[in-house]
Amino acid sequence: MSRALVVSLHDACPATLQACRTIRAALRAEGVGRAVLKVIPCAAGGDCDADPAFADWLRRCLGEGDELVQHGLCHVGPLLDGEDRRGLVRPPPWLCFLDTVVVRGIGEFLWLDRAEALRRLAEGRQRLANLGLRAAGFTAPGWLYSPAAAEAVAEMGFTYLTTVCRVRDLRPGGRDHWGVGMCNRPGEYGLDLFSRGVTECLVAVQAQAPLVRLSFHPADIEGHQPFTHTLGKVREALAAGRSATTYAEYLDRAGCRG
Repeated sequence: MSRALVVSLHDACPATLQACRTIRAALRAEGVGRAVLKVIPCAAGGDCDADPAFADWLRRCLGEGDELVQHGLCHVGPLLDGEDRRGLVRPPPWLCFLDTVVVRGIGEFLWLDRAEALRRLAEGRQRLANLGLRAAGFTAPGWLYSPAAAEAVAEMGFTYLTTVCRVRDLRPGGRDHWGVGMCNRPGEYGLDLFSRGVTECLVAVQAQAPLVRLSFHPADIEGHQPFTHTLGKVREALAAGRSATTYAEYLDRAGCRG
């Protein structure tokens, strides 16, 4: 199997539609014919099934070969979204640190017990079903899950889930496919430089890996530094002979057993 490149666009929702259009168009111009769109079903500023312009754009992208991934429910950590505390668990301290400091409190599925995870997964699936769509894969915001939440994803019948270090095939006989999800982090100049340095190191380490994963966020185009840097890594990966694909296609080619 040829070396693969999966390019993901996170946080797709009505509020980020213009940025998503800009990023997706730039990726097409670089030759990325197939990408992964990670849709937030109930994001602040508009549900995915309540905005005709977003729905039209999403359907058009999927019709051109892109893949849909369900990306949490609201993409806000339960401790920040004003909800009651029912259905929550307490993660280990180091994961609390990752959620609070590294991913800025978006670890929605890190804090959930099984019942609450199932509820949020079902509500997100229904929002997509209202558009006539269904996601094969799931990615938790911040790539963070409680053990119960990860089990709930499998219980809901998703084909795969992604974490920061792997793509987990949830089909019978499936296995983990390793590969670090890489993205730059928009922010102050020093943070931007550090983020780009980490990405450069990870790209170098994974140069011969079967799978490379590069991710964009709508906020990347603010100031353009994170966006242009990640786009350059996409360009280099394609020039090195990697084939742009989706997670489902990669798993089918790699085989669910092994």
